[in-house]
Amino acid sequence: MIDVPLVALGHLIRDIIYQKNDNDGQIYLVGHRGGGSIWNVLANAAANGSNAIAFCVGGEDNIAELCLEELRYLGVTIAGKKLLNRKATRTIHETLTYKGFRPIHKCSSVCPVCSSKTYNTGTAKLSPSIIDYFTPKLKKLFSQKLIIHIDNFNKTRLNVVSSLRNSNTLITVDLGRLISFFRMDERELLENLKDIDILFINSILIPKLLHKLGLASEVDLLKCTSIRVLISLRGEYGIRAWINSDNGIKDISQNAAKAKHLTDTSGAGDAFIGFFLSRIALRSINDIKQGRLCESDIKDDLWKAQEWAARKCEFVGARGHLKDFKWDLENTSGRSKCKKELNELRLQNEGLSKCCVCGSLFDDRSPIDRSRVSINVLRFHGNVLSLPKSIERSWSRRNNTAWPEMMELNGPGYIIGTGGSFVAASFIAQLISSKNKCFAMPIKPFDFIRTGFQAPFAIFISNSGKTPDILSAIKYAQNIDIPKLILISGNKKMQDSGILRDKKDVFLYTGANEDRGFLSVLGVFSPCFLSWAALNEIWSNDLGYRYFNDMYSKAEIKVNNNFYRYKRKIDFNISGRKSIILGGGFSWPSMLNIESKMVESNFGRPQISEIKDYSHGRFVSSMDQNVLAIICGMPDDKEYRNFLIERLRNKNDVIELESEECGPLGSLELLLQAEHLMKCFAEKEDVDISKPKVPRSGLELYRYKNLLK
Repeated sequence: MIDVPLVALGHLIRDIIYQKNDNDGQIYLVGHRGGGSIWNVLANAAANGSNAIAFCVGGEDNIAELCLEELRYLGVTIAGKKLLNRKATRTIHETLTYKGFRPIHKCSSVCPVCSSKTYNTGTAKLSPSIIDYFTPKLKKLFSQKLIIHIDNFNKTRLNVVSSLRNSNTLITVDLGRLISFFRMDERELLENLKDIDILFINSILIPKLLHKLGLASEVDLLKCTSIRVLISLRGEYGIRAWINSDNGIKDISQNAAKAKHLTDTSGAGDAFIGFFLSRIALRSINDIKQGRLCESDIKDDLWKAQEWAARKCEFVGARGHLKDFKWDLENTSGRSKCKKELNELRLQNEGLSKCCVCGSLFDDRSPIDRSRVSINVLRFHGNVLSLPKSIERSWSRRNNTAWPEMMELNGPGYIIGTGGSFVAASFIAQLISSKNKCFAMPIKPFDFIRTGFQAPFAIFISNSGKTPDILSAIKYAQNIDIPKLILISGNKKMQDSGILRDKKDVFLYTGANEDRGFLSVLGVFSPCFLSWAALNEIWSNDLGYRYFNDMYSKAEIKVNNNFYRYKRKIDFNISGRKSIILGGGFSWPSMLNIESKMVESNFGRPQISEIKDYSHGRFVSSMDQNVLAIICGMPDDKEYRNFLIERLRNKNDVIELESEECGPLGSLELLLQAEHLMKCFAEKEDVDISKPKVPRSGLELYRYKNLLK
């Protein structure tokens, strides 16, 4: 028999899980997953072979994309989605506490990190207009047999049921612990129940439902409605079910299946329902509607659904039992390893425009509670996390200096920088070559002094504006009479320092003076993003920084998801092992950024190579040495990357950074991913790489100024 599709529609939800230490009351972040009862049901059904189909509404944010991506990964088909502008995707915060071996979980719609309301206020909801948007696609599915599952007894969902119900459709409802039916009068409630074929309800609600309808028993409920299967969920006490078949109404009771070790009961009911519906989907809809039900088969399905729910209770989160979504286990009791203290997360929110945990936007109504902040956050980590807010400040100052003059450059020309500024020089050189159709060469300042010739222009990049080699290179460029010199710096004082020629040279201010040190983050990104924007239409948009914020969020999700599976490996380490960085083309800036930061933070001495040039002896020497391979790429080199990754992955750790775009925009995406990767490295090794320790002696050569004779 063909598997009957299982369809659900509703708003997306993300679950964030915390663990409370029962001894001192300290709260830790465990992790986050996609959530929502109805989507948990679909995910469980898909895991057991069902054709699960979702129609989703969410906010226009990275949380919605994360939820959708996870559903697809779990085998759920996204047949329709509507992401609402200026709305946030709903978030639920669950705190786990262990009393002995018994887990207690409490859910809240308020973020414990930033105090924002993350479930109702300003969030996307399933509304009648959204239903109208989905209806054409829904009706296309009704040419075949279909199961529609809903998880709320409100008018919006009931209107869907009444308008689309026909002989080919099976309607299943999970009332859970909801009491929304109390808002209906008894006649309206009874009429709506007549549309339901299978009803799941928490045992606590059944007496209230019967009292509302004026009925004496569950048998009376089945007699006056079209419900064929009524299932009462009793948690640790098992289930009780009533089957309204052509042989009369049968009453079934089952004790609960036992979990090997009880870790978290959240989502157990969803797991039960998802499994049970996956079995119902194998049956004839017509047989179920006509009451041709086999009691022994239903009993078997109920018990196996209980076993599936018991297995779920061995893992943290509603989806911890699905695929590789398991969190690391600390001991045999199955309690999860805690990731970060809540105090540290609060501190990380400083300088951000949105919460680093739930993604909610900060405003005057949701102040950050800093009363318990006592932990010093890693500075580099904070620099990466504060990039969106810092870029917003830089964007507001973009018109203070003449950035659009970069559009008028005609090459060839030089882009000069050293350290992190050479990363920016590499990006800007490729950007100008691509946009202005003229050749621009990135070069280190000492090399420029030794090999540079007269050219139409030269751009110098120095975040501090005081780098000795850069100052010497500017003087050299003036000596050989390069007509157009541009200095890009985060030091506004350099505009009036006298180093630039009056009415001839140009100063461009990045606004990055607050981010200093060898391993600069904003010092790399501010010149790169402002240069890219100055050559595009986005420059005239006062809200253009939001484009960067969206790019930042996507990069963060990609890198965190990619790095997570390596972080779980006990033997996965970064420091002290052989590493390689591969890529090429517009990937070079991100490759140089990773290499520079790994070397200067003492994470190793990685080899860096163009991906097609990584062959012969280099390739052979890496095959049996457990190499950490970081591969940067774009859509146009995917074939080469896949070929190489397939051969490296067997005996090496491979972390892939991949942009969705080609050219300068893709290069900017990869640069962001590189910063997030270094943040992950620093977090795992538990070191602050914002500014390495500088020896009292040893930098004399770097500071030596007599470059010009």
